[in-house]
Amino acid sequence: MATVLASIRKVNTHTGSKAGFTLIEITIAFTILALIVLLLGMSMRLGLKSVEKGENRIGAMERTRASFQLINSQLQSFVPLMYNDLGNKKYYFKGDEKSITFLTTVSIWGRHYGLILATYTVENKDGNHYLVAEEESLYSKESRTTVLLSGFKDISFNYLVKKATATESEWTQDIDYSDVAPDVVNLSVENKDIQVDLEIPLRSKMSTTQQNQQTNANILNLFQSATMGNFK
Repeated sequence: MATVLASIRKVNTHTGSKAGFTLIEITIAFTILALIVLLLGMSMRLGLKSVEKGENRIGAMERTRASFQLINSQLQSFVPLMYNDLGNKKYYFKGDEKSITFLTTVSIWGRHYGLILATYTVENKDGNHYLVAEEESLYSKESRTTVLLSGFKDISFNYLVKKATATESEWTQDIDYSDVAPDVVNLSVENKDIQVDLEIPLRSKMSTTQQNQQTNANILNLFQSATMGNFK
């Protein structure tokens, strides 16, 4: 500020003495100072917003990663029980593109109830897709609901199935209490320009070592690239 004042200070050339600051000079100097402070404040505000946005993005990624781990654990612990439907044996497994229902022994909340009926449902709210998880203990009948994934452009399921009469497995979007259970469940999530397909092999269909190796690799690749109805 002293430099600004000195640069615009008038000098009396007749007497050689320096004149005092005028009101206009002081007003100009304070105006310049106020603009500098304003610019610094705006820069700090933008910096804080960038930091906050980055922290929110990291937090969202961590929550998504934790949700994928929970979904992975529940599906890998699928219980391949069958029931008799008019002489036909069918699995307690039902799935389509936007929902899946199955029996598992793993609870999202970390407590073991024995057999648990788990249902994932994709809901669309104003163009944003949410994956809602519901659990019901078949013993205590206690039921809980929570949102696992939120704010995605699209969420869908696909199922890799090999029928007894087929020579090769094929992907399908619909399994309705059939006599075969899927080998792999594919969870596809899309957000902006990123699409991730997480393939979860069912433990009843693969060895523990194989399914752990494949799923851990899928989840690792996912986050490296992203650095980003009841049973009858």
